[in-house]
Amino acid sequence: MPRETALPDWFAEGLMLVGNWEPFRRHAGSAAVDEEAIYAREHRPETLRRLCALGVNLLITHFHKGFGLAAEREEIAGAAALVREAHALGLHVGAHVRFDAVAYETYLDEVPEAAG
Repeated sequence: MPRETALPDWFAEGLMLVGNWEPFRRHAGSAAVDEEAIYAREHRPETLRRLCALGVNLLITHFHKGFGLAAEREEIAGAAALVREAHALGLHVGAHVRFDAVAYETYLDEVPEAAG
């Protein structure tokens, strides 16, 4: 079946993408001992510049993680800063969203009616 919309021009370069999906690394129990430091490094401008230098043209990063807006306030601000920096470098950004991911421990504090 043919595509209904054209692909963006930059797809002609080919895709070289990277991504990060923290805090699910911690939540799933697969985190490194220094996960916070790794996560911080992934969000630094110098990391984005290095990725661009390596030919990366698409960053897939976190969006809504399922913990609720109040619990994710700092993460949302960090993601917004990451996107601004990536765009300034010409790096395209995609959002990783899983609608089946709800971390009830904090989400239900904010949205108790979600329980049933």
